[in-house]
Amino acid sequence: MSYFSRRSSSVLLTWLLFTTTIVVLPCALGDDGGVFGKVYLSISNKLDGNLPMTLHCKSKDNDLGVHVLNAGQSFMFSFRPSWVAQTQFYCSFAWQGGCHWFDV
Repeated sequence: MSYFSRRSSSVLLTWLLFTTTIVVLPCALGDDGGVFGKVYLSISNKLDGNLPMTLHCKSKDNDLGVHVLNAGQSFMFSFRPSWVAQTQFYCSFAWQGGCHWFDV
């Protein structure tokens, strides 16, 4: 192997190790000592007209149940993202005159 090839390989290996370290370190600093920190989600009812809002959030593995939020109230939950499969919650929001579904 020529000097240039060895030098290029060394530079490439150093670069890969450096960029991998930058990506891995933030993930290793979870707020509860885990590999990934928890994700916190807050849903607030800010509908015009002080209407109550019914929400229902669930994922493939968890059903958080049905909750009714009056004007100004919030619903909060947290989950730990899965590093094996994508973590996704589906939430429905219903109020007088409207209904929507969102992927969270």
